[in-house]
Amino acid sequence: MGMELGSIRISRLNRLMHYFLSYGRGTSRELLSGLGYSSLRMLQRDISYLRNEYSVDITYDFSRQLYTCRNSGHFILYFSLAREEAVLLAVSLSIASGILAPESSARSETLYKAQL
Repeated sequence: MGMELGSIRISRLNRLMHYFLSYGRGTSRELLSGLGYSSLRMLQRDISYLRNEYSVDITYDFSRQLYTCRNSGHFILYFSLAREEAVLLAVSLSIASGILAPESSARSETLYKAQL
């Protein structure tokens, strides 16, 4: 299997990890239908790829027919934010750092006012 990833596969891996981070587990049927996989083999390949390339701890319980994700390894989950959400996140982080390091609270206030 090649090391290069196409955008379609990256999108699938991202959806799969998002599912596992949200629900923690799922049957093959749930993953296939919920994530739009066209085949069980494709799902198995993606799970194997996450295990091998990103050290994601995904186990399969044969008796319950259930995949369980115990950690996300070093997979970086992609998500999109609208500009307003990104600004709010930046301001919130800046305010939080001001609480932890009071000398930066003036900077937080300036940043917040600049975004209004």
